[in-house]
Amino acid sequence: MNSADIRDEPCLVQTGRGLSVLYGNRYLYSRYDPAAAAERLADSVQLREDTLILCFSPILGYGLQTLAAKLRQNCRICVVEADPLLFKLYECASYPKGTLVVAPKDVPRLPQILERRNAADSFGNLFPPPGTFRRCLRLDFSAAPALREQTYRQIHQAADGAIASFWKNRLTLIRMGRTYHRNLFRNLGLLPSSKPFAAGSVGKPIVVAGAGPSADGVLDAIAALPPDTRNRLYIIAVDAALGALLGRRLVPDAAATVECQFAIQKAYYGAAGKRIPLFADMTSRSAAVRPATHPANGESGSGSTGGPVVFFSSAFADTGFLDTLRAAKLLPQAVPPLGSVGLAATEIALMLRADISVPVFVTGLDFAFPPGKTHCRGTPQLQTVLIEQNRLSPCGNPAAAYRNGVSAVSKRAGNVVTDRALAGYGALFADRYGTVPNLFDLACIGLPLGLPVRTIGDFVSFTAALPDSPAHAAAGGSGDDTGSDAAACRQAVLDFYDKEETALEKLKSYLVRGGATDAQLRELLLNREYLYLHFPDGFKPSTDVPFLKRVRAEIDFFLKDIRSGRKNVRAGTRPETEN
Repeated sequence: MNSADIRDEPCLVQTGRGLSVLYGNRYLYSRYDPAAAAERLADSVQLREDTLILCFSPILGYGLQTLAAKLRQNCRICVVEADPLLFKLYECASYPKGTLVVAPKDVPRLPQILERRNAADSFGNLFPPPGTFRRCLRLDFSAAPALREQTYRQIHQAADGAIASFWKNRLTLIRMGRTYHRNLFRNLGLLPSSKPFAAGSVGKPIVVAGAGPSADGVLDAIAALPPDTRNRLYIIAVDAALGALLGRRLVPDAAATVECQFAIQKAYYGAAGKRIPLFADMTSRSAAVRPATHPANGESGSGSTGGPVVFFSSAFADTGFLDTLRAAKLLPQAVPPLGSVGLAATEIALMLRADISVPVFVTGLDFAFPPGKTHCRGTPQLQTVLIEQNRLSPCGNPAAAYRNGVSAVSKRAGNVVTDRALAGYGALFADRYGTVPNLFDLACIGLPLGLPVRTIGDFVSFTAALPDSPAHAAAGGSGDDTGSDAAACRQAVLDFYDKEETALEKLKSYLVRGGATDAQLRELLLNREYLYLHFPDGFKPSTDVPFLKRVRAEIDFFLKDIRSGRKNVRAGTRPETEN
């Protein structure tokens, strides 16, 4: 039975041993002993710690008191009801203290509720913070879930996925969390001199150039276009693809970077002084966005590309620290944390286009590769293979040809190699952008992206028919929260640095000399997750001595970054060399 078969209003039916519910000519509890099956289920279930118990449509609450008596550490009962008619009967039931209730109107938000701090159920009761649960368990205490089985199955999968996603992200934050925060502190000092994000400013067709092997044919075709035809396009290159474009004498209109580590530096070889605007995540490596004055033209710009820097922010974690920056208007244009520079560049392109009639083409976003060739020509990865070849190690990439991975069917023909991470990005791309109008795929190989595919010939014919375009706005414009008033932004950054330095010095004094209560320590740790988010147990603060010793070791790193950043803001000079 599906929801289309349900026409009757649910009603309570008195039996000899309690109330049952009749709905759509079906009893949702036994006609003879309504509570018996629910009590048996609650009595038989074996609970593990750190479990979110999803009770789908329990209606009258039979069995929940028995279940509540068996709860272990970090276990909570969450009642979920997707049927508005059945939800009207919940006022007739009594639920154990601490039970969370998700009403029909809030059911679609359950995964987001599980991922957010200070999220509440439908009656204002707070959910435990992320990290409390490691698994979820489904229990059906009535026959009602069978009426909407597909809906409840999807809810269960989404909730399970939200919990799993938190712990996967924890692995990333343990490895990269400190680097994210240190780059963020350094880049805050560059924010006053950056350009604002000019959304809706590009009326030309946009090409997003990734670094995958499929980009070779498209970039060759663009390089062969007459200059006036080429100028009718707006090209955004991911950082790793800059060498591929510059090697073809193509200077992109903008580049995008999200990488926070040193490994990305080689992607900028040959780009210095090209005056390429750089869209940079606030957590991207500060050496890539560091300003420099170029001897050739005497102008100041990004030391990597010579162009203005346009910052954007992605919420890599749900923390009070990022909320503090957001409240102070120190986080620029928000871009979802998509994990891949290719997805980020696509998101930026869609935000830049003047309206949905402006076409956007993507190439080089393959999320797979033919054996032995992971990137297009001109990228640092392929250049390294060519440079390092010798008689004993001929040209080739055995590591890519024989790496652990899985074979996948390419979007047109043949097989390609991918892995779990790449395939995950490909699936995310297809899910997020598959229905976006006027977004096209130019790639001939790689995983299917769910987009209309255009051949290189189609693209060349399209560009030849383009009318002369009016000059598009620069990558940065005016009117952004942080870019419209550089003086106000500069003062806000200095105020933030001063506040954080004072708090860190105070916390350092407490940890060295003692004399602080747990409440005082917690107050200083609150909203300063950058000190401990990268700890394996750092998803919540603690006043235990081993935890505080590790916090003490982190303080000096951030004090150094704050003082260096403040000096750079006040002096208006290039940041000091990083260690």
